[in-house]
Amino acid sequence: MLTGFLDRSTMPTRGSRINCLASATSGRWELHLSQRAWALLMRITLGAAIEVGMDRRFRLWTWWLVVVAVAAVLFGLAMVVLPGPMGRLFGGLYLSDPDGIATFGPRAADYIRFVSAVMGAVMAGWGAAILSVLALRFRAGNPDAWWLIAVSALVWFVADTAYSLQAGFWQNAVLNVGALVLFAIPLAATYRASHSRGRI
Repeated sequence: MLTGFLDRSTMPTRGSRINCLASATSGRWELHLSQRAWALLMRITLGAAIEVGMDRRFRLWTWWLVVVAVAAVLFGLAMVVLPGPMGRLFGGLYLSDPDGIATFGPRAADYIRFVSAVMGAVMAGWGAAILSVLALRFRAGNPDAWWLIAVSALVWFVADTAYSLQAGFWQNAVLNVGALVLFAIPLAATYRASHSRGRI
């Protein structure tokens, strides 16, 4: 019994112990690697999902700006090609009388229509420039396009609103605030994505 118990054939050899240790170590490494691979896969998947969500939101806000720019173009063109209806609109808004411009006399009314048409053409050109920036350069990771739109809107707002208040036409200042909000919301929403590095 004792000799059988001490029989070397039944005892684990050094090689078998090494093999067992290597197998255990290999198993732990395989488990570790599988855990790391799973974590990496989850990170990539979640990152891609977040990026897709950000891209969708960025496109949403881009289309918002497109609508605002198109509205500026159409309103400006209406001031050029529809002087009569637009004059009545401005007369009712600023003079509390749709026919108020006509009371200034023919020459003054003609000059007002001329100035309004010039302003409308400038507004249409500004809106077209914004549309071009949106179509060609407004991308995540490109802050230049963001600043082009933001600075142009801010310069317009400050100059137009300041003179409107100085001249006593507060109604125009209120409209300007509304228009600025329409620009500010999508610009604020796209600021971080536009200024993110590594994406052009």
